[in-house]
Amino acid sequence: MRNASPCFFSTSKVARRVSLVAMVGLSMGVFSPAALSQEAKVPEVKSDGKAAPAAKPLEKKKTETPSKKTSPAKGKKTMKIGDVEFEVKKATLKTNQGTIKLDLYWRTTPIAGETAKDLEEAGTGNANLKNIIKAMEQGFYKDRIFHRVIDGFMIQGGMDAKMSNREDAGFKAAKIESGNGLKNDRGTMAMARTSDPNSATTQFFINLKDNAFLNASPGNPGYTVVGKVSEGMDIVDKIAKVRTGNQGMHSDVPVTPVVIEAFTLDK
Repeated sequence: MRNASPCFFSTSKVARRVSLVAMVGLSMGVFSPAALSQEAKVPEVKSDGKAAPAAKPLEKKKTETPSKKTSPAKGKKTMKIGDVEFEVKKATLKTNQGTIKLDLYWRTTPIAGETAKDLEEAGTGNANLKNIIKAMEQGFYKDRIFHRVIDGFMIQGGMDAKMSNREDAGFKAAKIESGNGLKNDRGTMAMARTSDPNSATTQFFINLKDNAFLNASPGNPGYTVVGKVSEGMDIVDKIAKVRTGNQGMHSDVPVTPVVIEAFTLDK
């Protein structure tokens, strides 16, 4: 698979990961993560299962002041985080372990470096969620699996049963949108990526706890949150408890496949 999304820590025990994080300080990568300290380098979660070095600290650049927002579709549910507004889209993720309902957050307010035009259909805004929705509409997720499960951290999905993700070649790598105000809190769905902040395509993960070190901070690009579990967090926790092992170069792979039967937008 082309290294398009994160693949969190490769170590086998969460306690070991946590102690490692405490020692080095986290410079943030997808442990998917790379860590809280800009100097420390913690492996991040990579789609191909290999640990990738933490991303280099980002240089501070002048950004445009966001212009006026676009209007959400009439009658649609909306929410607001700080000055950023979102239209809430409902989705259903059916697995062989049970059904999970999610709210997906379609941004209607430009963030730094964007204009309202970027949020139009052909614009670059919402690129991460556009990839997810495109994959849903194409039936991309059917029979794919949660290929990386780390209890106490996150569950990551998107690869096929052969631990490949080659089919995502038809999806354009999305520009990171971790400045959208959404945090990697328990139950949120975020985009997996490699050490390149702008490499997310179709893989995603659901946070099992508040993973603050996955949020953007100085020198740390963070991970883009695109939604949150609205129902079925018990199913997410159930998946987190499955037995895992190694499969080829991949670690933390469920011994008994956790299969995505369908991932669709609700009508």
